[in-house]
Amino acid sequence: MSEKSGRGIPKLNQSACPRCGKVGKLQKIIYGLPDENFDFEKDISGGCVISENSPSIGCKECGWSGIRNPYTGEIIDVQEEELWEK
Repeated sequence: MSEKSGRGIPKLNQSACPRCGKVGKLQKIIYGLPDENFDFEKDISGGCVISENSPSIGCKECGWSGIRNPYTGEIIDVQEEELWEK
């Protein structure tokens, strides 16, 4: 089995968290009210409110959250980007 997803992008569970460096702890953030079938081990619940800058991934180990570019696989620390803009 390949270590990359279909487009040549490393799988999320094989990427290291930008804050703590742990591999295998990054997971998708799913927005909306979770029902009884929501898998809290597989995904992170992001709540019901979503905005343009809402993170799409998070770390189960340290609580970091950010955005993963779906085309390049680049992981972006939203908080760090906001600091640069100020």
